Amino acid sequence: MKKGLLISVIVIGVAALGYTLLNQEKDNNLSDVKSSNQVTPKNTNQNSEKSQGSLEATGDQQQSFPYAILFYLKDQLHQINFESDGFSQPNPVSNPQSAQTIENDKYFTTSVMPKDILNALPISDGMIFYTGLQSNTDPSLWFYIERADEKQEYNVWMYHSDTKKSTLLFNRDTSPNSDFAFKPFAISKDNKTVYLEGLIFDSYDIHKAVYAYNVETKKSTEIPLHAYYSITPVLSPNDRYLTYSAASEPVNVHTTPNQLFIYDLKQKEETRIFSDEKTFIGLEGWIKAQ
Repeated sequence: MKKGLLISVIVIGVAALGYTLLNQEKDNNLSDVKSSNQVTPKNTNQNSEKSQGSLEATGDQQQSFPYAILFYLKDQLHQINFESDGFSQPNPVSNPQSAQTIENDKYFTTSVMPKDILNALPISDGMIFYTGLQSNTDPSLWFYIERADEKQEYNVWMYHSDTKKSTLLFNRDTSPNSDFAFKPFAISKDNKTVYLEGLIFDSYDIHKAVYAYNVETKKSTEIPLHAYYSITPVLSPNDRYLTYSAASEPVNVHTTPNQLFIYDLKQKEETRIFSDEKTFIGLEGWIKAQ
Protein backbone atom coordinates (compact mmCIF):
# COMPACT_ATOMS: atom_id res chain seq x y z
CA MET A 1 0.00 0.00 0.00
CA LYS A 2 2.73 2.41 0.95
CA LYS A 3 4.69 1.42 -2.13
CA GLY A 4 1.69 2.09 -4.39
CA LEU A 5 1.09 5.46 -2.75
CA LEU A 6 4.71 6.43 -3.27
CA ILE A 7 4.51 5.56 -6.96
CA SER A 8 1.34 7.65 -7.33
CA VAL A 9 3.00 10.65 -5.69
CA ILE A 10 5.98 10.34 -8.02
CA VAL A 11 3.75 10.13 -11.10
CA ILE A 12 1.73 13.17 -10.00
CA GLY A 13 4.94 15.12 -9.33
CA VAL A 14 6.37 14.30 -12.75
CA ALA A 15 3.12 15.34 -14.42
CA ALA A 16 3.06 18.63 -12.53
CA LEU A 17 6.65 19.34 -13.48
CA GLY A 18 5.91 18.58 -17.12
CA TYR A 19 2.88 20.86 -17.07
CA THR A 20 4.95 23.68 -15.56
CA LEU A 21 7.72 23.29 -18.16
CA LEU A 22 5.16 23.18 -20.96
CA ASN A 23 3.55 26.43 -19.79
CA GLN A 24 6.96 28.09 -19.50
CA GLU A 25 7.76 27.07 -23.07
CA LYS A 26 4.42 28.46 -24.26
CA ASP A 27 5.09 31.72 -22.43
CA ASN A 28 8.52 31.96 -24.01
CA ASN A 29 7.14 31.25 -27.46
CA LEU A 30 4.40 33.82 -26.94
CA SER A 31 6.99 36.36 -25.84
CA ASP A 32 9.03 35.63 -28.95
CA VAL A 33 5.99 36.10 -31.16
CA LYS A 34 5.15 39.40 -29.49
CA SER A 35 8.73 40.55 -29.89
CA SER A 36 8.85 39.60 -33.56
CA ASN A 37 5.56 41.39 -34.24
CA GLN A 38 6.57 44.68 -32.64
CA VAL A 39 6.81 47.48 -35.22
CA THR A 40 9.93 49.60 -35.11
CA PRO A 41 8.96 53.25 -35.44
CA LYS A 42 9.78 54.53 -38.93
CA ASN A 43 11.01 57.97 -39.96
CA THR A 44 7.83 59.51 -41.28
CA ASN A 45 9.73 62.40 -42.80
CA GLN A 46 10.17 61.00 -46.31
CA ASN A 47 10.95 64.41 -47.75
CA SER A 48 14.35 64.73 -46.12
CA GLU A 49 17.50 62.68 -46.35
CA LYS A 50 20.30 63.71 -44.03
CA SER A 51 23.97 62.88 -43.93
CA GLN A 52 25.22 62.35 -40.40
CA GLY A 53 28.46 64.15 -41.15
CA SER A 54 26.53 67.15 -42.41
CA LEU A 55 24.28 67.11 -39.37
CA GLU A 56 27.22 67.20 -37.00
CA ALA A 57 28.77 70.06 -38.90
CA THR A 58 25.46 71.90 -38.95
CA GLY A 59 25.00 71.43 -35.21
CA ASP A 60 28.47 72.78 -34.51
CA GLN A 61 27.61 75.91 -36.42
CA GLN A 62 24.12 76.43 -35.08
CA GLN A 63 24.91 79.32 -32.77
CA SER A 64 26.76 81.23 -35.50
CA PHE A 65 24.61 80.45 -38.54
CA PRO A 66 21.53 82.66 -38.47
CA TYR A 67 20.52 82.00 -42.06
CA ALA A 68 17.82 80.03 -43.84
CA ILE A 69 17.17 78.85 -47.39
CA LEU A 70 14.35 80.61 -49.25
CA PHE A 71 12.49 78.89 -52.08
CA TYR A 72 9.14 78.52 -53.77
CA LEU A 73 6.94 75.46 -53.45
CA LYS A 74 4.62 75.91 -56.40
CA ASP A 75 3.77 79.60 -55.99
CA GLN A 76 4.28 80.09 -52.25
CA LEU A 77 7.49 81.15 -50.52
CA HIS A 78 8.91 78.77 -47.92
CA GLN A 79 12.04 78.61 -45.85
CA ILE A 80 14.12 75.82 -44.31
CA ASN A 81 16.15 76.58 -41.19
CA PHE A 82 19.29 74.91 -39.90
CA GLU A 83 18.69 73.05 -36.63
CA SER A 84 20.97 71.30 -34.16
CA ASP A 85 19.90 67.87 -35.43
CA GLY A 86 19.55 68.71 -39.11
CA PHE A 87 17.04 70.90 -40.89
CA SER A 88 13.50 72.09 -40.29
CA GLN A 89 10.57 71.16 -42.46
CA PRO A 90 9.61 73.79 -45.07
CA ASN A 91 7.73 76.59 -43.36
CA PRO A 92 5.58 79.09 -45.28
CA VAL A 93 6.94 82.62 -45.08
CA SER A 94 4.35 84.66 -43.21
CA ASN A 95 5.50 88.00 -44.60
CA PRO A 96 6.99 87.52 -48.09
CA GLN A 97 7.72 91.24 -48.42
CA SER A 98 10.22 91.00 -45.56
CA ALA A 99 11.98 87.93 -46.94
CA GLN A 100 14.81 89.64 -48.78
CA THR A 101 17.60 87.42 -50.05
CA ILE A 102 21.08 88.33 -48.87
CA GLU A 103 22.98 90.08 -51.62
CA ASN A 104 25.65 88.02 -53.29
CA ASP A 105 28.35 88.98 -55.76
CA LYS A 106 26.74 90.95 -58.57
CA TYR A 107 26.25 89.13 -61.84
CA PHE A 108 26.13 91.12 -65.09
CA THR A 109 25.35 90.48 -68.71
CA THR A 110 26.03 92.93 -71.51
CA SER A 111 22.67 94.67 -71.17
CA VAL A 112 23.15 95.58 -67.49
CA MET A 113 26.95 95.82 -67.24
CA PRO A 114 28.04 99.30 -66.08
CA LYS A 115 29.15 101.08 -69.25
CA ASP A 116 32.31 102.52 -67.72
CA ILE A 117 33.47 99.06 -66.65
CA LEU A 118 32.39 97.42 -69.90
CA ASN A 119 34.28 100.01 -71.93
CA ALA A 120 37.38 99.62 -69.74
CA LEU A 121 37.58 95.83 -69.93
CA PRO A 122 40.36 94.57 -72.17
CA ILE A 123 38.55 92.44 -74.77
CA SER A 124 40.73 90.28 -77.00
CA ASP A 125 40.60 90.48 -80.78
CA GLY A 126 37.85 88.31 -82.20
CA MET A 127 36.12 88.07 -78.79
CA ILE A 128 32.99 89.64 -77.31
CA PHE A 129 32.01 90.22 -73.69
CA TYR A 130 29.76 87.43 -72.34
CA THR A 131 29.20 87.82 -68.57
CA GLY A 132 30.88 89.40 -65.55
CA LEU A 133 30.84 89.05 -61.76
CA GLN A 134 31.69 91.79 -59.25
CA SER A 135 33.01 90.97 -55.78
CA ASN A 136 30.86 92.00 -52.82
CA THR A 137 33.85 92.62 -50.56
CA ASP A 138 35.99 94.42 -53.16
CA PRO A 139 33.89 96.36 -55.69
CA SER A 140 36.96 96.96 -57.85
CA LEU A 141 37.45 93.21 -58.39
CA TRP A 142 35.80 91.62 -61.40
CA PHE A 143 35.79 88.22 -63.04
CA TYR A 144 34.50 88.01 -66.57
CA ILE A 145 34.33 85.75 -69.58
CA GLU A 146 34.80 86.73 -73.20
CA ARG A 147 33.92 84.41 -76.05
CA ALA A 148 34.35 84.05 -79.77
CA ASP A 149 31.19 84.90 -81.66
CA GLU A 150 29.50 81.70 -82.91
CA LYS A 151 32.36 79.52 -81.65
CA GLN A 152 33.22 77.72 -78.42
CA GLU A 153 36.52 79.52 -77.74
CA TYR A 154 36.64 81.74 -74.66
CA ASN A 155 38.85 83.33 -72.00
CA VAL A 156 38.19 83.87 -68.29
CA TRP A 157 39.79 87.00 -66.82
CA MET A 158 40.30 88.65 -63.44
CA TYR A 159 40.21 92.44 -63.61
CA HIS A 160 40.85 95.24 -61.09
CA SER A 161 39.01 98.39 -62.12
CA ASP A 162 41.06 100.60 -59.79
CA THR A 163 44.45 99.59 -61.20
CA LYS A 164 43.23 98.54 -64.68
CA LYS A 165 45.20 95.31 -64.22
CA SER A 166 43.87 92.19 -65.91
CA THR A 167 44.99 88.59 -65.45
CA LEU A 168 44.09 85.71 -67.72
CA LEU A 169 43.00 82.79 -65.54
CA PHE A 170 42.43 80.22 -68.28
CA ASN A 171 41.05 79.61 -71.76
CA ARG A 172 39.35 76.63 -73.34
CA ASP A 173 42.59 74.68 -73.73
CA THR A 174 43.75 75.26 -70.14
CA SER A 175 40.33 75.17 -68.46
CA PRO A 176 39.25 72.65 -65.79
CA ASN A 177 37.30 70.80 -68.50
CA SER A 178 37.75 71.55 -72.19
CA ASP A 179 34.27 70.18 -72.99
CA PHE A 180 32.63 73.26 -71.48
CA ALA A 181 32.89 76.99 -71.22
CA PHE A 182 32.88 78.37 -67.68
CA LYS A 183 31.17 81.36 -66.13
CA PRO A 184 31.97 82.71 -62.64
CA PHE A 185 28.96 82.76 -60.29
CA ALA A 186 30.32 83.31 -56.75
CA ILE A 187 33.44 84.61 -55.01
CA SER A 188 34.71 83.79 -51.53
CA LYS A 189 34.88 86.65 -49.03
CA ASP A 190 38.69 86.66 -49.13
CA ASN A 191 38.51 86.83 -52.95
CA LYS A 192 40.89 83.89 -53.28
CA THR A 193 38.35 81.43 -54.67
CA VAL A 194 35.98 81.95 -57.56
CA TYR A 195 33.25 79.40 -58.20
CA LEU A 196 32.67 78.44 -61.81
CA GLU A 197 29.83 76.72 -63.62
CA GLY A 198 30.27 74.78 -66.85
CA LEU A 199 28.00 75.52 -69.78
CA ILE A 200 27.71 75.05 -73.51
CA PHE A 201 27.32 78.27 -75.45
CA ASP A 202 24.11 78.88 -77.38
CA SER A 203 22.18 76.02 -75.77
CA TYR A 204 19.90 75.36 -72.82
CA ASP A 205 22.68 73.18 -71.37
CA ILE A 206 24.06 75.70 -68.89
CA HIS A 207 24.42 73.61 -65.72
CA LYS A 208 27.13 71.11 -66.62
CA ALA A 209 29.50 71.12 -63.64
CA VAL A 210 30.74 73.27 -60.76
CA TYR A 211 34.36 73.98 -59.86
CA ALA A 212 36.21 75.95 -57.19
CA TYR A 213 39.14 77.86 -58.70
CA ASN A 214 41.98 79.26 -56.60
CA VAL A 215 43.12 82.50 -58.24
CA GLU A 216 46.50 82.42 -56.45
CA THR A 217 47.52 78.87 -57.38
CA LYS A 218 45.36 78.66 -60.53
CA LYS A 219 44.29 75.20 -59.40
CA SER A 220 40.71 73.99 -59.73
CA THR A 221 38.68 71.39 -57.87
CA GLU A 222 35.42 69.92 -59.12
CA ILE A 223 32.56 69.99 -56.62
CA PRO A 224 30.56 66.74 -57.00
CA LEU A 225 27.00 68.01 -57.02
CA HIS A 226 23.93 65.89 -57.74
CA ALA A 227 24.05 64.65 -61.34
CA TYR A 228 20.71 66.31 -62.14
CA TYR A 229 21.23 69.66 -60.44
CA SER A 230 19.24 72.23 -62.39
CA ILE A 231 20.09 75.71 -61.17
CA THR A 232 23.22 77.74 -60.56
CA PRO A 233 24.14 77.13 -56.89
CA VAL A 234 24.03 79.96 -54.36
CA LEU A 235 26.93 80.40 -51.93
CA SER A 236 25.99 80.90 -48.26
CA PRO A 237 26.93 84.21 -46.57
CA ASN A 238 29.67 82.47 -44.56
CA ASP A 239 31.20 80.68 -47.59
CA ARG A 240 30.39 77.29 -46.03
CA TYR A 241 27.56 75.91 -48.18
CA LEU A 242 26.22 75.83 -51.69
CA THR A 243 22.48 75.35 -52.07
CA TYR A 244 20.75 74.29 -55.27
CA SER A 245 17.75 72.45 -56.64
CA ALA A 246 17.85 69.25 -58.68
CA ALA A 247 15.57 67.04 -60.70
CA SER A 248 14.94 63.33 -60.20
CA GLU A 249 15.66 62.58 -63.85
CA PRO A 250 18.10 63.83 -66.49
CA VAL A 251 17.88 67.57 -67.01
CA ASN A 252 16.29 68.89 -70.21
CA VAL A 253 14.00 71.75 -71.18
CA HIS A 254 11.00 69.91 -69.72
CA THR A 255 12.60 68.83 -66.44
CA THR A 256 11.09 70.11 -63.19
CA PRO A 257 13.38 70.60 -60.18
CA ASN A 258 11.77 68.77 -57.26
CA GLN A 259 14.63 68.35 -54.78
CA LEU A 260 16.62 70.78 -52.67
CA PHE A 261 20.24 70.18 -51.66
CA ILE A 262 23.12 71.77 -49.83
CA TYR A 263 26.79 70.96 -50.32
CA ASP A 264 29.08 71.46 -47.32
CA LEU A 265 32.33 72.85 -48.76
CA LYS A 266 34.22 72.16 -45.53
CA GLN A 267 33.02 68.58 -44.94
CA LYS A 268 32.78 67.88 -48.69
CA GLU A 269 29.33 66.33 -48.26
CA GLU A 270 26.08 66.73 -50.12
CA THR A 271 22.76 66.56 -48.25
CA ARG A 272 19.26 66.44 -49.67
CA ILE A 273 17.13 68.53 -47.35
CA PHE A 274 13.78 68.34 -49.13
CA SER A 275 12.07 66.62 -52.04
CA ASP A 276 8.58 66.33 -53.44
CA GLU A 277 8.16 64.44 -56.69
CA LYS A 278 4.99 66.37 -57.59
CA THR A 279 6.06 69.90 -56.69
CA PHE A 280 8.19 72.48 -58.47
CA ILE A 281 10.97 73.90 -56.27
CA GLY A 282 12.16 77.38 -57.20
CA LEU A 283 15.28 78.38 -55.27
CA GLU A 284 15.58 82.03 -54.30
CA GLY A 285 18.69 82.05 -52.10
CA TRP A 286 19.72 82.75 -48.51
CA ILE A 287 17.88 84.94 -46.01
CA LYS A 288 18.23 85.78 -42.34
CA ALA A 289 16.48 83.09 -40.33
CA GLN A 290 13.02 84.12 -39.13
